[in-house]
Amino acid sequence: MRHLLLDEIASGSFGTVYRAFDFKHSRVFAIKVLHDEGGDDGLWANWQAAAYRGEGLILPSLNHQHIIRSFHSQGWGTPRVEIHMDLMDGTLRALAHSRPSATYPLLAHHALHQMLQALDYLDSLDLVHRDIKPDNIFYTYTHSTFHSQVQQQQLHPGGHYPYHFRLGDFGLCDHASRIPRTLGTKMFFAPELFPDDDDDDDDDRGGLPQLQSHKSDVWALYVTTLWTLDVGQVRAAAALGWRNGGAAGFAAYVGGLVEEEEEGGKGKVGALRGWRRLIRGRGGVRGEVLGGLFGGVGGLGGGEG
Repeated sequence: MRHLLLDEIASGSFGTVYRAFDFKHSRVFAIKVLHDEGGDDGLWANWQAAAYRGEGLILPSLNHQHIIRSFHSQGWGTPRVEIHMDLMDGTLRALAHSRPSATYPLLAHHALHQMLQALDYLDSLDLVHRDIKPDNIFYTYTHSTFHSQVQQQQLHPGGHYPYHFRLGDFGLCDHASRIPRTLGTKMFFAPELFPDDDDDDDDDRGGLPQLQSHKSDVWALYVTTLWTLDVGQVRAAAALGWRNGGAAGFAAYVGGLVEEEEEGGKGKVGALRGWRRLIRGRGGVRGEVLGGLFGGVGGLGGGEG
């Protein structure tokens, strides 16, 4: 594809994202460039192999309005890999930091509903994302008229909202049956992904951590929603790494927030009432959270898209 790199949008450990222009189709799009920094060749090879499965094979095969669209990739097996995808306006993290706190509940509500639809779709394909977090949820602004706070407060899950969210960064995504070990961002790990020394635990895992699953994706989205709402100073706690107990301590802390709400808290996590049963349950996940929180709207089993 003949294109011109315009400017850098973001960069990370293994790659950089650029804005680019496609001459053939006269459009602006995003290119994620994965590159070997000349360090551990084995680490780069292993990471690229995982990225190829997630972003080279799985992502281009997906078709959902709340999952970022990838339409071309090249360079796999070389020191420079390019992944071409739709250009987004930014991340949920950046959007939340740019908005006044009064808008957090509505922002969290719509990001949650849209991302649950994406997870419902992935679950239907037996896929686990493994790295749900504010940095990996992207948005575009629809430029629609959206005037007053009154209008915002009256919106329902199926109503119009000017931000359209898409889940991205599928470098760790894989089928549930193929996941050999736990990877991702530890502050968004579910409690069951950590070793457990509590003999009174009712999940019968004998102190051993579980592998990532659809349920751990739902947990990560729960933490992302708490982060967006910024209840219980979750943003600060995540940034500090929850010093008292590391990632496992942070997981216990955010789990306690929803426990308090279910036991009669006064709106501390009011937007997430009902989460305890849904995230602690050991049954199937697909559609359960959508059904419990949004009446199934947007799920694959029925409701509106």
